Amino acid sequence: MILIFLGPPGSGKGTISEKMVQNHNFKHISTGDIFRKTISNGTPLGIKVKQIINSGNLVDDKTTWEVAKDALEKFDLNSENIILDGYPRNIDQSFFLEKWLKEQSITNLKEIYFEISKDVIIKRLTSRMVCDKCGRTYNKLTLKPKIEWKCDDDNSELIQRKDDREENVKVRLETYEKVTAPLIKYFTQKNNLIVVKGDDDAESIISKILKSI
Repeated sequence: MILIFLGPPGSGKGTISEKMVQNHNFKHISTGDIFRKTISNGTPLGIKVKQIINSGNLVDDKTTWEVAKDALEKFDLNSENIILDGYPRNIDQSFFLEKWLKEQSITNLKEIYFEISKDVIIKRLTSRMVCDKCGRTYNKLTLKPKIEWKCDDDNSELIQRKDDREENVKVRLETYEKVTAPLIKYFTQKNNLIVVKGDDDAESIISKILKSI
């Protein structure tokens, strides 16, 4: 089973992914994490991604698909449960994925849309903290570290990313509405979209997802 998690930044996709990995035998593929890992590994693809990002440009759809496909090929997609978080981000990226899955004769694909209000998203993201070393995420409101501004895993300093500041969050949401939100309509028309409330508690969201698939 492959699940595509759709929703604006701060809708809970990462939190639910983490819990489903821990408790329900899912694997998690996050394009943001993969970009960082690919760059740090120094592979030809990583060098290409780094050059694009350092030039101030967005990673194009074809290169993003190369990164996502490289991650997917590491799993047995016929037997393992996979969460795709952050891919596809637009309809063109979805075409890459759907064409490739069809070529692999893989049809067990579901899309999960995390529906949530803009006000809740802004509140969540501006409260988010990230470990500067391992990347683990915390939240001042819902997931506090044991020691203030220190990572539970390695005791490193927690930081607030620039893109989690309110003015930048609003820009990210505007970008999401233009680029990614059309995917919701696209998947709705395909009658394959499962809608969950992103501000429900985690166990309720997970329960609905598991019952729906």
